[in-house]
Amino acid sequence: MLASLHGAFAMSSFLIISGAVLGGIGILAGTLSAHVIASVCSSPVQARNWEMALRSWLFHSLVLLVTGALSLAPQASAAGGLLATAGVLFLVGTILFSGCLAALAISGRTIFAAIVPLGSLVLLAGWMFLVCAGWRIE
Repeated sequence: MLASLHGAFAMSSFLIISGAVLGGIGILAGTLSAHVIASVCSSPVQARNWEMALRSWLFHSLVLLVTGALSLAPQASAAGGLLATAGVLFLVGTILFSGCLAALAISGRTIFAAIVPLGSLVLLAGWMFLVCAGWRIE
C-alpha cells in the first residue's frame, strides 16, 4: 500500500515538474520568437508553424500540470494509472508534435514534418486516456 502511494506521488511530481519545465521552455521560446526567430522564420508558413508549435507547447504544459495535480486528489485514486498514462502521452506528444513543428519552422527540413502527425496522434491518445480517467474518478 505504502509503495503504491509513494509511486503515485512520484508520478504526480514527475508530471508537475515536466509541465513546469515545458512551461519554462515555452516562455523562453516565446521570448526568442520576439527577438531571434522572426529573422529565421522568413516565410509566413514557417512563422505559422512556429506560432502553432509554441501555442500547443504552452497549452500542453498546463495540461501536464493539471493532470499531475489531479492525480493527487483522493477522488482520483481509481484513475491513477490512466492519469499517469495520459500525462506521459501528453509529454511525449508535446515533444514530438510541438518540438518537431518548431524544428520544421526553424530548419525547413521535411523530416520533421513527417514526425508531426505522430505527435498529434500521441496527444490524441493522451486526451482519450484523460477521458477514461474522468469516467473512473469517484
